[in-house]
Amino acid sequence: MIVYAATAQKADPEKWAKAVAIMERESFAVSAQVLAEFVNVSRRRVVPPLAEPAIAEWWDRLAGHAVLPVDADLVRRGRAISAEHGLNYYDGAILAGAERLGCGSVLSEDMADGRAYGGVTVRNPFKEG
Repeated sequence: MIVYAATAQKADPEKWAKAVAIMERESFAVSAQVLAEFVNVSRRRVVPPLAEPAIAEWWDRLAGHAVLPVDADLVRRGRAISAEHGLNYYDGAILAGAERLGCGSVLSEDMADGRAYGGVTVRNPFKEG
């Protein structure tokens, strides 16, 4: 969702508007891994790539929220979640971070909408209805 807010104004204005609106009205936290993934995707998978000054601006904006550092226990829990639920490690780590932060939900279009992984439920912010 963060990538849409930062990059999709022209490519997908509807998702961009939803992402921006959510980020402006909701309180949220991120793990350091989510910040790292944002940088990687913004540089490598978005066409055109986000310019470094824009990445730095978004980094500062995101780092103003609660940021969970990645440590060995978080990696261990992410591995366990991913193995238990058949997810890739990175999605498991996002869920582990949300779990540790006490978040009841994770916004993602990459995991099954409405699925609960322990105490964390995935919500697709772009799904209609």
